[in-house]
Amino acid sequence: MLYRYFRVWFLTGIIFAGNLFLTQPVLAETLVESNAETRIVVAMRAGQAELQKQVPAPWQVISIPGGPFKDANFFMVFIDSFLVQDAQGKPEKGGTSRRVVFAVPAKNAQTGEISTMVTGGFIANPESVPGPYKNFGHAAIQSLHTQKGENSGAGTGEDSWEVRDNGEGAIELRIRRTQAFSVYTA
Repeated sequence: MLYRYFRVWFLTGIIFAGNLFLTQPVLAETLVESNAETRIVVAMRAGQAELQKQVPAPWQVISIPGGPFKDANFFMVFIDSFLVQDAQGKPEKGGTSRRVVFAVPAKNAQTGEISTMVTGGFIANPESVPGPYKNFGHAAIQSLHTQKGENSGAGTGEDSWEVRDNGEGAIELRIRRTQAFSVYTA
């Protein structure tokens, strides 16, 4: 009787081991960088004809159809990365990064695909120019973030950005905000 169970277990083991060679390994994405950052997104409506010049054919600039960004067709994203690390956890290009990204929602006239296209921007670190999309310029960027609150109550904050390129161009953003914190109790 023991011999019969041994044959079943042996056969099961062979089948299991054979399946290991027949399966494809699952590959995850390769970690390139990790970061901790704050982002402020400013959505607005800009001249369609001017924006269209920034988008390659067959893409067409579109407006957001609904939600909090309804009718917006141009975005400025202010990104303050206060910790940037490579895949090994070492600081990447100084360990911090400030940038402003310009983006437009667009639709491919041939396929109907909708995407957000990065049309340019500015980066504070000259080593990072021209950026991941090959369309960023260098600029002096200053940001200031303050936040005040007590215990788990609502807080207030202020954000200030100044972006100055090498020419005469400048972007300034100043906002005040109130934050409400939700306290979860079980």
